[in-house]
Amino acid sequence: MRVTTPNLSHSRPAPLSAEIAAFYRRAMAVLEQAGIPFLVGGAYAFAHYTGIVRHTKDFDLFILPRDFDPALDALAAAGYPVERNFPHWLGKAHGSDGSFVDLIFGSGNGLTPVDEGWFRHARRAEVLGVPVRLCPAEEMLWSKAFIMERNRFDGAGSNRSGYNSAAAIMPIAVSVTSGVPLGWSANPPVCRS
Repeated sequence: MRVTTPNLSHSRPAPLSAEIAAFYRRAMAVLEQAGIPFLVGGAYAFAHYTGIVRHTKDFDLFILPRDFDPALDALAAAGYPVERNFPHWLGKAHGSDGSFVDLIFGSGNGLTPVDEGWFRHARRAEVLGVPVRLCPAEEMLWSKAFIMERNRFDGAGSNRSGYNSAAAIMPIAVSVTSGVPLGWSANPPVCRS
């Protein structure tokens, strides 16, 4: 069976401003200095796995639930306004230009808590010139699938280039056929030990 993929190329994304890139780098440095492990997810991990680069208004950092309050406290101490938007899964640190860092430790519906397995299966990469660990593609797939809530769906947005994030998980799934090993074997992430 031949698998074909749609042409997912888009116009070249606008470059990330130096101010936003510095904010994202500084947020990672603050967490690192505070001893809080994190995984880069969202658009930056997506770019690593698929080659589709897009800059968004946020930078997703996945952390363990026990690190949520210490992470917000560290970022607040570094001078960033923070909020506990959804204290059961998400908080934010705000940059001065409207950008923000999402601190994610689960999903709104409670089905995808970040656990040690995410860190064991993380991939090493470089993001914005910083060596980091990325959310495993498997966790990106199933956390995106479970991001829906009664009043919120994170899959319908699109950015200026016309990229529709509802299709965000498809290129990752297709990449499995082109050599990106997901490491599930017969068990999805929730079943891993």
